[in-house]
Amino acid sequence: MKRNSSARNGSFLRLRKAENELRVAHQRMAQIIATSVDGLIVVDEAGKILFANAAAEKLFSVDAAALVGKDFGFPLVTDEFVEIDIYQGQARSAVVEMRRTRIDWSGNPAWLVNLRDITERKLNEEQMIALNRTLDQRNWDLYYLYETGTALARQIELKDICWTLFNMLAQTILHSDDFIVLTYDAQNNLLKCQFAVVAGSERPREHFPAMPLSGGRIEEVLRAREILTVDYRQDYERPKCLADLEHTLDLPQPQSALYLPIVIADNALGVMIFQSLQPNAYASINHYLLSTIATQAAIAIENGLLYHEILNHAATLEARVVERTAQLEQLNRRISAILDNAFEPILLITQEGDLEMANPEFDKVFGSGIEQRPLKSLADVVCDNSQDIMKAAIHKVLTDGQPERVQLKCKRKDNTTFDAEIALARVADNANQLVCTIFDITRFKEIERMKSQFVSMVSHELRTPVASVLLTTETLMKYYERMSDETRRDKLGQIQEQAEALTELVISILELSRIEGRNPADTRETVDLLQVARKVIGELRFSAEAKGQNISFASAVEQALLSGDPLDFHRIWQNLIANAIKYTPPGGNISVTLTSSEVDDDLRPLNADPEQLYVVGMVSDDGPGIPSEDLELLFTRFFRGRAKYSQVPGTGLGLAIVRETLRLYGGDISVASNGDRGSTFTFWIPVQIQH
Repeated sequence: MKRNSSARNGSFLRLRKAENELRVAHQRMAQIIATSVDGLIVVDEAGKILFANAAAEKLFSVDAAALVGKDFGFPLVTDEFVEIDIYQGQARSAVVEMRRTRIDWSGNPAWLVNLRDITERKLNEEQMIALNRTLDQRNWDLYYLYETGTALARQIELKDICWTLFNMLAQTILHSDDFIVLTYDAQNNLLKCQFAVVAGSERPREHFPAMPLSGGRIEEVLRAREILTVDYRQDYERPKCLADLEHTLDLPQPQSALYLPIVIADNALGVMIFQSLQPNAYASINHYLLSTIATQAAIAIENGLLYHEILNHAATLEARVVERTAQLEQLNRRISAILDNAFEPILLITQEGDLEMANPEFDKVFGSGIEQRPLKSLADVVCDNSQDIMKAAIHKVLTDGQPERVQLKCKRKDNTTFDAEIALARVADNANQLVCTIFDITRFKEIERMKSQFVSMVSHELRTPVASVLLTTETLMKYYERMSDETRRDKLGQIQEQAEALTELVISILELSRIEGRNPADTRETVDLLQVARKVIGELRFSAEAKGQNISFASAVEQALLSGDPLDFHRIWQNLIANAIKYTPPGGNISVTLTSSEVDDDLRPLNADPEQLYVVGMVSDDGPGIPSEDLELLFTRFFRGRAKYSQVPGTGLGLAIVRETLRLYGGDISVASNGDRGSTFTFWIPVQIQH
């Protein structure tokens, strides 16, 4: 009896233990379901909801109890991911990834539906697509700029230049139906048509008689030197010559137009007119691209006009020497004026490259007059590694008789070198002489280099977080079922971290672009830099306290009034103080100081106007310090120095934004650090408001 009683007690204890383990397992499972970030819904065969967890309640903005018994309302596809939109009320909706699985629910067949909120991921994808479109558009703009400039550089005939502009601008970029080039004769106050393509056909210049410049859109464009778009539906004013042609040939009336001024050295040469049969055809044009191409076009058109003048005069000179002597002298004076006042060195050379004549600008760049110095040949001003290019260009002009432009290296009288573009053209009626014009293109080369470098940097910085997001997402999709919930959360955290880094990078790039494209005078308010500093410290104090850091603030002035955009000054303080918090270790100290050159004259910038008052801000920390070799590059875009090897997040654009913002207001920033511990950033802004 004792043995049987003992066996029964053992079985009872094992049963109790199994029940307790089962209860604990149920509790854990219920906790997992309740705390899951994914929505979980059980649906019966009839499509009715049997169960919904807290995450599903949040997705539908409806209590879980209220969901039970309602129709699920979405089509179910076994083991396939489907994206659905869930309305959440108040014009809000969420994009959800749905997947269902067969389960047994209380002995009855049912469906377990997993719902994952991917709204943020979709938004990031859309932002990336928009950014890629912007980069693609910038690349196309650079391509069109290069192609147009290259094509124009190969032309000297005005008609060829106009056809190049028609193909590149009117058709490729602006998709226009009509293209007209009008030049302005300031002496006679007349507009003359040099080229016209209307309704797809080139029209003779005789169809467009010269007309006086007397008010209207064209005079407005020539006076303002700015691009003008016109909606003919609201303003039917068109140049009379175009309106007459449309009426004579019974052509359809254009609906919109764009007027692009042709300006060189602040001299208005004329205007290019683009017309379209579509309304508002030019509402979203890139003004910067058109203005840049218009500058190149102005140089080419001026050269074409001058070339035509020289050809016309040379063709009739021999037959009318006596009767045109006075006119020839006038022409010579005009040419001399052009040569004497030209911004580029212009010279006359023989077929061997020997110098026969040079304008004052040539002497200014390369030395004194050719009679007083040893320079006897074009080769004397061309660098050794460019001699073959020069000789080949001269040979080609002499052989083909066509103008030629080449890029090479030249050396000035002080032996410094620069990038140059040399234009060679054979002199009419003298096959043994060539006109050579030397253009200094160093600035354009530098601009191209800076653009290429910036695009390369942006592409590189964008590629890293995007690649990380894609790799982590691919890992999640491939091994999702094998991963624990903790691992999945870690992976999602990695995606969120990279998405935040990508967002910060894009915002910083857009902020830099906004600063470069604006005038600080656009937004002028009276701002107290002292109040801005206190506000920013209050916003960032929680971040500092979370690291056990102490932020102190002292001001030697009661007010620091400036004129500008409050957001600009807020951005300066926020970047500097946030950087100090990032790089200062836990328990460290951060000091923020505001003063002025009136209080401490030692803080006045070097070579500053002694009468000018400056407000000076300083942010100091006792962080790891900055190596001396990094100090000069610290405000360069994307430069992070040793910081890029640390765990401190950042884009390398914050300090660049600070410097660009300060320079908008005539200020600047400097940094001091012993390289071992502690750094101090000091910025100054000239005060426009006296108080």
